[in-house]
Amino acid sequence: MKTLTIVFQGPTGEPGMLSPEVRDNILQTRRFFPDAEMIVSSWRMTSVADEALQRAMDAIQVRLILSDDPGVIIGSDEAGEYRCNVNRLLCSSRAGLVAATRPLAVKIRTDSRLNGRELECAINRYVVQRGGPERHPHYQIFRDRVINASWFARDARGSLPFLYHPGDILLAGRTEDLRLFFSAPLAGAELFQPSSIPGVWIPWRYVPEQWLWVHAIRNVSGRTVYQGGLRYTEQELHDSECYFLNNFVPFSPRQLKLRWPKYWRCYPLRGLFSTMTFSRWSQLHAWYQHGQRGAPYRMPDRMLTALWRAGYILRVKLLKKTIVRRLMIRLFSHHR
Repeated sequence: MKTLTIVFQGPTGEPGMLSPEVRDNILQTRRFFPDAEMIVSSWRMTSVADEALQRAMDAIQVRLILSDDPGVIIGSDEAGEYRCNVNRLLCSSRAGLVAATRPLAVKIRTDSRLNGRELECAINRYVVQRGGPERHPHYQIFRDRVINASWFARDARGSLPFLYHPGDILLAGRTEDLRLFFSAPLAGAELFQPSSIPGVWIPWRYVPEQWLWVHAIRNVSGRTVYQGGLRYTEQELHDSECYFLNNFVPFSPRQLKLRWPKYWRCYPLRGLFSTMTFSRWSQLHAWYQHGQRGAPYRMPDRMLTALWRAGYILRVKLLKKTIVRRLMIRLFSHHR
């Protein structure tokens, strides 16, 4: 697609190095999108390292955008330290998208790749041709819908009831819309505010995806629609769903031919029955269009979700114990 920019965001390997994995991800993606503009957006290291990385990118004809590293946000309690990379995600994604020169864009991670052209079909149908259910004007934030990989795109009726939580692994749509998604201000240490809703314990008031999406909505509407990981009302649940339905279309990684090995290495089956799949998106649209009669999802889906959520509610009770949180940080923290 000559109208498309693909922005790879994230680390590229050791300072000054383009790792074989990242290089292969770029070249494999280019194989299926040979006409797309390719950008890698990462962070400055040293002048020597940055020049070496630039030469490596020049060799494969990829534009390199480097930003100052904002670092991680660190919070702590008696169990240990909690790290959040939201500012790194925000700065590098925004810088890459600002540099994009095409009207359509994809934002993916440097440790992922596209193994087919299925994403192009989704962009053409839901973005270029504006297909799908009619959008409600009150909830429109983006000019057109944005394609979203369902990894970590949370369904508030799922087993992990997060509100305002699209996925950040892959987004594709109008370049101006992706720039808007990454238009939030930098987050500060005040983001650390351990809070919980039934079935969820998190050390952050907003997780990165929530921080980005809530501020994108605020930048367009002037409204702060959600105050963070606290208890919420039925109206807030309704609004969260409607903002997602009217601005995103979720697809599974398989449907998009998206490969991200870290998921299977670090997060296998985590959050099962918690994500907004294309099937759930379609069912929820139909449920709202038909006056919210009955239940939005089919019975087997609801039963499995309820069973999985019961397990998460038990986990939250355990996480309130300091020794359990300390063990979980050691075993499952991937932000080093």
